[in-house]
Amino acid sequence: MGSKIIKVHLFIFCFTSVNLFSQRLPLNLYWSGKTDSALLISNKILFNKKTVLASELANAYDFLAEYNLEQGQFENNFKYITLKFKTTKNTSIDSALYFARLANYYNCFVILDSVNYFFCKASKAFLHHSFKIGDKLNYARYYSYIGNATRNSIYRNVKLLDSAIILCDNNFLKALHYRRYATFLSDLLNLSEQQWKINNNLNLYKKSISCLSNAERLATKIYPNKKSCLHGSIYKILAVILKYRRLDYKSLDLVNKTKLALVVNDSVINNSDYSAIITWEASTNMSLFYKTKNINYL
Repeated sequence: MGSKIIKVHLFIFCFTSVNLFSQRLPLNLYWSGKTDSALLISNKILFNKKTVLASELANAYDFLAEYNLEQGQFENNFKYITLKFKTTKNTSIDSALYFARLANYYNCFVILDSVNYFFCKASKAFLHHSFKIGDKLNYARYYSYIGNATRNSIYRNVKLLDSAIILCDNNFLKALHYRRYATFLSDLLNLSEQQWKINNNLNLYKKSISCLSNAERLATKIYPNKKSCLHGSIYKILAVILKYRRLDYKSLDLVNKTKLALVVNDSVINNSDYSAIITWEASTNMSLFYKTKNINYL
């Protein structure tokens, strides 16, 4: 009887371990829109990190790096990228993606010497890799990170983001790639009123709007209620682009949409996403006041 009980317990342990630590589970949950589940499992993996497979620990770190980047927690993003890379033996595409993510990290702080340095290291590692069909997702991620990282550098090349979009067949990631594409283009749109009459600038504007429309459409497939950090970030960038286009009223509408989209945790006093959009709202209201002298915007 005792041996039967042991066998049952062993079966339950093995079954739950397989489910809990199955390959890429935190990442796949996150990319399917289940952030809370991915966080829960990643925390369990980290708690049991001495007994889990190195590959599973690496996938938990990978997810946490992505999650913290989206939350604007750049130092944590850097920490988990590095832990992920140190946890397993890396192929050349892993190395290329690692350096591309570091380049993207330094781009967040506009430390361009470091961006250029890691861009070169990423490109060199990428050239050493022979494409395999199983690498498609990591190729798309590589192009997305390296493309976004070059926004302010001497290696600026938006076509890298085209490659990310073409290669990607995951709705969540594709929405991120489209959003990054629009963010890249938005850097070119802070223009004087006279310059908006130039066709090339208008084409960039239209392409930015199109990218964000695609991003919102894909994000809404995952979050039908449009309440997600992904939606919030899409609306924020769209608000920026419309403000550059001198469409402040429409920009303010998007500020309100962003506030509705954000998932605000009341226990977190300094929610960076919420603080950022409140600051943006105040800035837009001031801008409208100076244009219209309407007291309602103060």
